[in-house]
Amino acid sequence: MILGNQRSLFVGRWLVLYVFFACSSAAFPQTDVVPQSELYPDPSFETVILPDPTSVPGKEYSNDVDKDASGSLDPGQIVHWEGNGTSIWDSFDYCLEGGTNGGISFQVDALANIRDKLFLDLDGTRDAVYKDNDQTPYHDTVSLLVSFQDSEVQAEYEKNIYASRSAYRGGSAELWAQWNTNINATSGALDDVDGLEIYGPNQTDDANMYSRAGDPIPDGETERFSVFRLKPNTLNPGEETYGVSTPYLATQVLLDAVIDDDENHPDWDVDHNPGDFDVDAMMIWDVLNDDEFGEGDMILFSVRPIEDLFDGGEIWLYKSGDDSAEFLTHGLLDDDVTPRVWNTANEVSLHFFGDESHSENINALEAVVPEPSTLALTIVGGLLMLHHLPRRRRVA
Repeated sequence: MILGNQRSLFVGRWLVLYVFFACSSAAFPQTDVVPQSELYPDPSFETVILPDPTSVPGKEYSNDVDKDASGSLDPGQIVHWEGNGTSIWDSFDYCLEGGTNGGISFQVDALANIRDKLFLDLDGTRDAVYKDNDQTPYHDTVSLLVSFQDSEVQAEYEKNIYASRSAYRGGSAELWAQWNTNINATSGALDDVDGLEIYGPNQTDDANMYSRAGDPIPDGETERFSVFRLKPNTLNPGEETYGVSTPYLATQVLLDAVIDDDENHPDWDVDHNPGDFDVDAMMIWDVLNDDEFGEGDMILFSVRPIEDLFDGGEIWLYKSGDDSAEFLTHGLLDDDVTPRVWNTANEVSLHFFGDESHSENINALEAVVPEPSTLALTIVGGLLMLHHLPRRRRVA
């Protein structure tokens, strides 16, 4: 996502200097990406303490503007990070056919897997999927991860990743990943976390869904698209080469679906410019693992700010075929009782930073919960601690 005059002018300077960039290959060549989640996964429940970023596998990010792991400009490039701030390498480069990506204007601004691991634990559809007899609310049980972008200044907090805890764990907010100790400490390499994908297999690239800045009209199409699917190495299977990107979700579908806080659809023809609509954060749930946003498929998404309409802190859930999207409900307000609705009225800066001076503009979306092995170690460690605690003497 590119916002504000400063960043637009920065990109403009590179438009003058460069026309096309050669695409590099992912570190781990592969011909397929596996969906992270089964169609009917068991519910996930987060523990009191969030997992350290080093214990969460398969982490990738994009920068605005796109850079490789070393900090060199590289349109379409995303970066794999281990969680210690220094183990980083180039992941997918979302190229066009022919080995180029169209120059500096090709910018990635959202990432996802074809079926994001914890999607159902955030969105609430698990209730309908499982229809449990005890009516247990098997959603809102994992933390929401976000990053931010400030259109006015280049701020250090834009480089970090923050967690909004689930209602299951009280709904508070906290820092999850610090840029220099967890993500990429290389000088000049990280300006913000412009897209985020986690829970792929380690040593494997799996962010095969992405959005491009501006939601452009791709070659061969007549309309804008907000989401693309990458098929890695399909030009020459088995070789370390480029993949093919396929348009997946048309922008018009989301334009027609979004609602404001009054649950009205914006009048794009009269009151607002549809060209300002730009998906810049997302998670995907695709049932068939195919190239089409069809029956049963869902998307969680946020958009860049649109003047007099959206502040960028909104998160919508849209289910294919529905007339309207709905705002995500996740976590609790400060009263520890009221569910937090991620609409325009939601005070995002106050929630995460305790003031209203930070940007409301959400720049990346994900969800996190301890892996089963991590959870088991946590339980075992807790039991050992209890075992070694001094016994209290009974007072007669």
